[in-house]
Amino acid sequence: MAQTIEILASGRIIPIGPLQPGRELDALIAEKVMGFILSTVHDGTDQRYCFHGLNHDAVKVEPYSTSIAAAWEVVEKFDYLYLFHGTVFKWECKLVSSDHENYYARNCDTAPLAICKASLFAAPKAVELT
Repeated sequence: MAQTIEILASGRIIPIGPLQPGRELDALIAEKVMGFILSTVHDGTDQRYCFHGLNHDAVKVEPYSTSIAAAWEVVEKFDYLYLFHGTVFKWECKLVSSDHENYYARNCDTAPLAICKASLFAAPKAVELT
């Protein structure tokens, strides 16, 4: 039986495995991996914004789950990245933290999605690295 990995966010438990690319996943990455404190800023659009934990400057949540450039910011939280593309697992990501723990995400449709899911498995470690 496969193990279900979940993350607590906004007072609810969210399973990581079925998460799809999009703004909800981007917000999870911003909060749980990048260490931002999330809040909504009303500027006439339906965009989520976040406040960085250190200087409280408002910044837009990047499209981590759909943009490889934004996902690369997530990668920079870790010491090593192994990213594979194949026919069996589609995209697979392995992130290695400074304490040499490995976090995997397999069978993702895109590289940014694989990076995001692997980083959520390591979320407590990622925020500690900031």
